[in-house]
Amino acid sequence: MTEKRNGATQESGPDDWPVLVRMLRAISALDQADFAAAAGLDPSTVSRYEHGLLVPRQRSVDKLAAAAGVPSPLIAACLLPMIATLRGLTSEPEALEDLEEVAAGFVRSFSGIARPQLAALLLDLTRLEAPQAPGPPSAAELWERLEPCTPEEREFLVESAPEFQSRALAVWLGEEHEKADAADADLAHHLARLAVRIGELAVVGAEL
Repeated sequence: MTEKRNGATQESGPDDWPVLVRMLRAISALDQADFAAAAGLDPSTVSRYEHGLLVPRQRSVDKLAAAAGVPSPLIAACLLPMIATLRGLTSEPEALEDLEEVAAGFVRSFSGIARPQLAALLLDLTRLEAPQAPGPPSAAELWERLEPCTPEEREFLVESAPEFQSRALAVWLGEEHEKADAADADLAHHLARLAVRIGELAVVGAEL
C-alpha cells in the first residue's frame, strides 16, 4: 500500500500494523483481553499484533475494526496511509506512542464527521455491484447488497439510504434471523437488531 506525498511514495509496512492495532484498541476503550473478546480473537494473538510479531490477515483486520466501531474501508483508504506518513516524519521509536494517540484522536473525529459520506460511498459501491433491474429491488436483492458489508457498514447504510428502509426487508431479515439463530447466535442477534431498526425507519418514512 502506498501514498504519494510531495512527489515521494510513502509505503505502509510491517511497523505500521502494531500502531494500527493499538490505535483500534484505544478507540474501543477496552483492555487487551476485552478487545480480543469483542473481536472474537485470542488475546495472545492480539498481543502479537500489537508487538509486531504477527501481521493480521484481512479477516482479522475486519474483526478488529468492528470491535472498535471503525468501518473497515477506512483502514486501507485512510488509516494505514496516515500512519505510514506520520511514521516517515519521525525516526524516534518513542514517538510511536504519540503517533498512536494522534491516530486514535483522528479516527474518532473522522468517523463522526464522515459517517454520512462513508455510507453514501458504500451505497454507491453496492449499486455498482448489484445487477440493474426494473422496479424497486426485492428484499433478497437488498440483502445481497448488504451482506458483503460489515455489521457497522450495514447499519450506516440502513440509517442513511432510504431504499434499505423497507418493510419487506425488515420482514425478510426477521425470517433470516430465525434461520440463523441455531447456527450463529451473533449473526442472528445482528439480523434481529437490523430488522427492528429497519422497521422503525420504514414507519417513520411512511409517516413523512
